[in-house]
Amino acid sequence: FNLKEGEISQILKIRDGYYILKLKSRRKPHIATLEESKNEIRNILVNERARVFAKESCISYLSKIREILKNPQTNFRDAANSLGLEVNQVNSITRDSLIPKIGISEEFLDIAFGLEIGQISEPIKIATGYSLVKVLDKKIPDEETFKKEKDRFSKEIIFKKKLAYLKEWEEELIKKANLESNIEKF
Repeated sequence: FNLKEGEISQILKIRDGYYILKLKSRRKPHIATLEESKNEIRNILVNERARVFAKESCISYLSKIREILKNPQTNFRDAANSLGLEVNQVNSITRDSLIPKIGISEEFLDIAFGLEIGQISEPIKIATGYSLVKVLDKKIPDEETFKKEKDRFSKEIIFKKKLAYLKEWEEELIKKANLESNIEKF
């Protein structure tokens, strides 16, 4: 917030990458008029309608796929391809996998791990719309593998719990701090 118009920032590391910013203009904080907000409101409505349409389309495609699969000669890939849908197969995933073309999605992984072999999911919301998943195979770790990985799993779970606790603690501190915005001074 210390940049002047036309200045370029230092390299910033923000969650998913590195950024360099250039300040085009500076406006004082104000309540936007309807005219100023019109495009943003339109974008929100268009995105919401697109999300609803995407879900309805996915439900419709799922119904058609299930109908096509009643023919024992047809597999999931052929059924989806016959409807013009793209099918991506992932050889194996774990509970913390990055899924190609989807990214990291706890909801997707929870649903995928809850399905039985051969079962097709209901539509799953992902960042780019909706998706279906069909489980082709499951590899349940054997006792020996579990024993080998037990310490790593324990450390990972403890780390996640600590992280969640720290995040909760930080949010609580921010609430209690009664912070005051001085943005208008810049």
